[in-house]
Amino acid sequence: MNRLIQGLERVERWVLIVLFSTMLIMLTIQIILRYFFNTPLVWSEEFSRYIYVWLVFLGMGYCVTQDKHVAVTLAVDRMPPAVQKILKVAGNLLVIAAMLYLLPHSFRYALSQHKLLSGCMEMPMSFLFLAMPVCCLLTSIHMALSTACMLRGTNRDVPGEEALS
Repeated sequence: MNRLIQGLERVERWVLIVLFSTMLIMLTIQIILRYFFNTPLVWSEEFSRYIYVWLVFLGMGYCVTQDKHVAVTLAVDRMPPAVQKILKVAGNLLVIAAMLYLLPHSFRYALSQHKLLSGCMEMPMSFLFLAMPVCCLLTSIHMALSTACMLRGTNRDVPGEEALS
């Protein structure tokens, strides 16, 4: 099971790296073509915007694996460790409930947008809106795994930190 989790996190990390690199390259090409050759690519800004949306939603799930989300912990940090654990588990369960509630609704919405095409690339908008259900699913999985590790009293291995540093 641990290998499956590490594999999923590794795939997520590489997808994020590829998406970010693609967006960076595309925007660089767009800037060069626009300002030096006066012939901009019409579709590059739309393409980069869609990649950015996917980066944000996939990044949300990945940040859960790294425990890097913004949190205000002033009150929680002053409580006894047992209470901290209860509050963290309760918070995780609330996030899981919210993600599982949003999952079917966001999926139905994404599918309903399939006939709507984007302006420049004429790509089905369902591709863009599928980022939300994917985010809900991945965040739920990672939160559930994090909660299970918390309840067992084990640390969740974070693969890849050594590879990125």
